Amino acid sequence: MRLNRGVLYAVAAALQLPNEKGDKPLSCHQMCQRIDVPEKYVLQILRKLVIAGIVNSVRGVEGGYRLARPLKRISLLDIVEAVDELPRFNVETLDGLSASGQRAIKAAFAGIGEDARKRLGAFTLDKLLA
Repeated sequence: MRLNRGVLYAVAAALQLPNEKGDKPLSCHQMCQRIDVPEKYVLQILRKLVIAGIVNSVRGVEGGYRLARPLKRISLLDIVEAVDELPRFNVETLDGLSASGQRAIKAAFAGIGEDARKRLGAFTLDKLLA
């Protein structure tokens, strides 16, 4: 299982953003300087995070981006689903393997995928800063 690089950039970007309503938003340019990622790429990621309700954009001269909710309410699963998607395990039928064996293999891989979802869902951004 391998995550898209965009997911890592999205996590890095989210951790740069202010999460208090009174805090000044961070511009994309400032964020890109901090995390050393091309601005064009970060803008694409931020758009996805805005659509997912993870980030708010603020227009204007003093505009930029800030988190839409507290760090403890944004999970890694939220970010993965906003930017990419979790890899799925598609298990093909194997010739020569019994039906019960096929079911057991499919169930095992389905369980692994569900475990990954649960773990990513339980791991919130505030834990990355602790």
